[in-house]
Amino acid sequence: MSNIMTVPEFTGSVAFSGRTWADEAAVWFNWSASGFRVRFRGTMLKAHFAVKDEEFAAPFVQEKVMLSPVVGVRLDGAGEIGQRAKLAAPEQWLTLFEGEAGEHTAEVWKLSENVMGKCGLMALETDGEFLPAAPEQRALLEVVGDSITCGYGNEATEPGFRTEDENALAAYGFLAAEELGMAYSSISVSGCAVADSKWMPMENRGMLSMYAYTDAPMDRGRKNAAMQEWDFAAHPAKVVVINLGTNDANEVKFSNFAPEAVQGFHDHYKELLQMIRAKNGSETKILCTLGSMDYYLWDDIRDIAAEYQAESGDKEVYCRKLGAINMFTEGMGADTHPSAKTHTRMGRELAAAVRSIL
Repeated sequence: MSNIMTVPEFTGSVAFSGRTWADEAAVWFNWSASGFRVRFRGTMLKAHFAVKDEEFAAPFVQEKVMLSPVVGVRLDGAGEIGQRAKLAAPEQWLTLFEGEAGEHTAEVWKLSENVMGKCGLMALETDGEFLPAAPEQRALLEVVGDSITCGYGNEATEPGFRTEDENALAAYGFLAAEELGMAYSSISVSGCAVADSKWMPMENRGMLSMYAYTDAPMDRGRKNAAMQEWDFAAHPAKVVVINLGTNDANEVKFSNFAPEAVQGFHDHYKELLQMIRAKNGSETKILCTLGSMDYYLWDDIRDIAAEYQAESGDKEVYCRKLGAINMFTEGMGADTHPSAKTHTRMGRELAAAVRSIL
């Protein structure tokens, strides 16, 4: 006899991670490396997902493609992904576990990024019973970034972007959190800059217009009159890492290196620091990084951080540069992005940087 649990019953039985939110149909987990964990006793576990595909066109490419979200499943504490699934819209049942009777834990993670397809958990089914979810006790590492943080094409073997080649669990931020024994959350989309673009052909990809909200890309797609604000007090971050500046460098280049563009980055980056501090409180450490693709604005980032510290007296802001891609030993991911090998090395670097400030 099957036991089915739906959205109203998830509280206390399903532990969600990352910036997730619920409506009547599902609990949506759209950000890279967000997801849920469930404990059960039985021989089978299935999940019912709500799925939204996303139309995507790479910059300067006219042809658009429809992309679907990809999730990964880890079972019983395994570090490796045991199953990957590209979900089919508008909804899909997926078997997460079939095997020996007993107590088991299933973790489901969003491997692909927010703006490349969305998914929500509608129901869970087992032939046994669901067990109470253990609350998250670990300190939180939050990474604010762009396609690098998403793991864009980090497992690609051929040119072009596909959601099945993007693995957020093999991206540097998640790897650093795992090494540090911290919980992880990312706010990142491909093409993201500090502020919405003026010269680059990218819309609604500014972190200043996303950071305060639970899921700005989804709210915009739903044409919501008011976007849902994230509850920072309920999810305090020990460390917030900012890895932005790569797309901002492109913005400067497309402006033909206009002083206005450089000054805009300066002003907007300082505004982002102020926002992150105001939202997270005085105890959170902020780590400004850049890497591993374009370092054109690195000196500016250090200068902005120093200026912000001098003006505010905030002593918990730090800067670290992550090492560049070594294409000779690490190869390349899709569209000149870092490979899984580069992410592994970056993860170690970020973990060391976080240790040094804690």
